[in-house]
Amino acid sequence: MVWQFVEASRLPDDGTDAAGMFMMSAIVVGAGLVGLAGLFLWRALRRENAAAPTHPPAGWYADPHLPGVFRYWDGDAWTEHTR
Repeated sequence: MVWQFVEASRLPDDGTDAAGMFMMSAIVVGAGLVGLAGLFLWRALRRENAAAPTHPPAGWYADPHLPGVFRYWDGDAWTEHTR
C-alpha cells in the first residue's frame, strides 16, 4: 500500500488522479483517528477499572460510634452483630 503511494507520487501530475489520492489520504487519516480514539477509550476504561475501590476483608472491626464494641463487616456492609 505504501509502495503504491510512493509509485503514484512519481507519476507526472496531470490532475487525473487527484481525487483518488485525496480519497486515499482521507481513508488513512480517518483510520488513524479511529485508532487514536480507540486507544484513548481503552486507556480510560483500564484506568477506571484499576481505580475501583476495594473493600476491607470480612472480620471484626472497632465500631467508631460505640467505644469498646466491635462490629462485624461481611466484606460488603456492616452487620447488626456486635461483641
